[in-house]
Amino acid sequence: MTLSIFIYIILFSGKIFKRLTGIAMRILIVDDEKDICRLICGIVIQHGFDCELIYTMEMAKKYIAQESFDMYFIDVNLPDGSGFDLVSEFISKENRNDVVMISALDGEDEIHKSKSLGVHMFLRKPFSKNEILTAINGKNNK
Repeated sequence: MTLSIFIYIILFSGKIFKRLTGIAMRILIVDDEKDICRLICGIVIQHGFDCELIYTMEMAKKYIAQESFDMYFIDVNLPDGSGFDLVSEFISKENRNDVVMISALDGEDEIHKSKSLGVHMFLRKPFSKNEILTAINGKNNK
């Protein structure tokens, strides 16, 4: 596969998915930093996906209980709890591969905890647009 085709697939995978299925992939973003939420959501929407922004663990619990999502970006440190607890308590084991943990903390403990929970990826803040798209594309290819 040529590099240009690979880049096209990464950049337009959301639009292709939406065009083929008629349904946009839904992504829940849970982070108390509103700028981070808006940044991720802007990238997500730009590439054909739908997103919901949540700023607390309590709000996320309600959304996860009532709505279904194809993918989750969850911050480790939320004002009312740990993103790890949110994953272990409210996201079923078979759906944890749909989770990307995000954090300014980049210690081995956080990375190890993410792996032990079975999440798809751990992104360190600050992250790039390409890292977000790689996380989404990697999920789409599983």
